Amino acid sequence: MEHESDADLAQRASRGDDEAFAVLVRRYQNAVYEMSCRMLGDRDAGLDAAQEVFLKAHGALDRYDGNRKFSTWILAIARNHCIDQIRKPAHRLSTSLTDEDRLPANGSEDPRRAVEQAQESRIIERAVDELSANYKEAVMLYHFQGLSYAEAAEVQGVPIGTFMARLHRARKQLREKLQPVLGADDGNASERHAHQRAG
Repeated sequence: MEHESDADLAQRASRGDDEAFAVLVRRYQNAVYEMSCRMLGDRDAGLDAAQEVFLKAHGALDRYDGNRKFSTWILAIARNHCIDQIRKPAHRLSTSLTDEDRLPANGSEDPRRAVEQAQESRIIERAVDELSANYKEAVMLYHFQGLSYAEAAEVQGVPIGTFMARLHRARKQLREKLQPVLGADDGNASERHAHQRAG
């Protein structure tokens, strides 16, 4: 079952196969959680949101189009749910990702370089967090989640040209923010970091 396509699993899940849905959850729980955390700015809220997203997805499986990528569909649900949460008057967030969450997992890595990479990661993530909502989301979908332009545009619900323009402006703003801190040679550090995270 682990090797079945998303479309086949979704079809089975829509007919009541709970194990098929569990496989889909395992495949996409990290992506949904990461997106929720970044949109809401809080780990606990991100975890709650991710759980709610999969509950919503389970209830909407009969409306899932198998010709559409499941990853795009589930991230669109996550995006809409997080936007609804942000709009709630009681939405108060104070917890950010801890430093431990950002430290490299490879224990064999040079300690000094590991610290440097962790510091660079924090700088980049802070710069991304300072972008406007649409720009931040564009960077997250394309670089961190690894979606194509078309898929990311579909998640945001905009034409592909609009998405590409947002991503271009977001990159430009990141370069302007990061160059004074990381140096001119690191103007594209955010993209390198994002690709490392996505990989």
